[in-house]
Amino acid sequence: MTFSMSNANFYGTSGPLVYVTLQADADASTGAKTATIASQVFTEWNGDQSKWADVSFTVTVGSSLLIGDVTGDGNVNAADVTALVNYILGRGTLVKEAAAYVNDDTKIDIQDVTALIELIKKM
Repeated sequence: MTFSMSNANFYGTSGPLVYVTLQADADASTGAKTATIASQVFTEWNGDQSKWADVSFTVTVGSSLLIGDVTGDGNVNAADVTALVNYILGRGTLVKEAAAYVNDDTKIDIQDVTALIELIKKM
């Protein structure tokens, strides 16, 4: 039996088994930090257990990102919609490009504009 804590699909011998979410404390200083995932144990279908080696990696703690605030002014409003549309049409740049992935996929497109408008309507 195989399962995923995030309810992600697992097919045959491939698929996500574990997702790790890291969140810095509110008072954490910005910059590069080292994180370690330690003491992982993998249990096979027959009950045999294996300990995996610890994994260390660098995480960069930055300032918080306000999704939709592509202008970087600290507000999410019609100016962000205009800036996002202009960017998609090739008529401008974004101050906060990372904030433009409003629908949380891997590209910036008209679906992000639609999601941004819906976000503003809920405010």
